[in-house]
Amino acid sequence: MRRTGTACLLLAATALAGCGGGGGGSGKSVTVKAGQPVRFTADEYKFGPKSVTLDAGGSPATLAIQLHNAGALAHDLRVKSGGKELGGTPVITNGKDSSASVKLTPGTYTFFCSVGDHEALGMKGTLTVK
Repeated sequence: MRRTGTACLLLAATALAGCGGGGGGSGKSVTVKAGQPVRFTADEYKFGPKSVTLDAGGSPATLAIQLHNAGALAHDLRVKSGGKELGGTPVITNGKDSSASVKLTPGTYTFFCSVGDHEALGMKGTLTVK
């Protein structure tokens, strides 16, 4: 019985470790405060997280992007609104990291990979600034 209890405790601790904050990772959705960096992971053909909410308190805010390319192909992360590109990271190769910042007003944006047809293949997400 003791082994079963220990195994359950370890399993629960491992599951909870993936629930921490910190603005990024492979989760589907994160919420961050203005000034807190968002850690994105790029892989064929997806981003983690898929959805980001930036809590700016109704004011313009700077989105601090930290991108890690975990894929085999080159990727970037760009932000756009209404078809107009607003900024983002440069293209980086696998295993590399890059960072950028984009000043945004409250609203809804799309982040995407501008390399080849990656966006059309699903490499995009939603960014909401509140």
